[in-house]
Amino acid sequence: MLPEAKPDDLHNAIWKNVFSNNGSPTFDAAALPAVLAFSRYVRRECACLSLTDKESMFSGNFMFTNIYNPSTPG
Repeated sequence: MLPEAKPDDLHNAIWKNVFSNNGSPTFDAAALPAVLAFSRYVRRECACLSLTDKESMFSGNFMFTNIYNPSTPG
């Protein structure tokens, strides 16, 4: 998410912290679609949060969107 981050840094962090059972830094190929989808979700939510005013943030007066997209098969 940082400007100096490598393109795969977010994917790797999501894999390691969300999907990996043992903290392995190596992707499981079967999990790749889920990792990529979760990465898109995180980027989308960060973009939305960047447009949210400070008062709403500090008061907790905001919501995240649903991770499930009913138009996507799954």
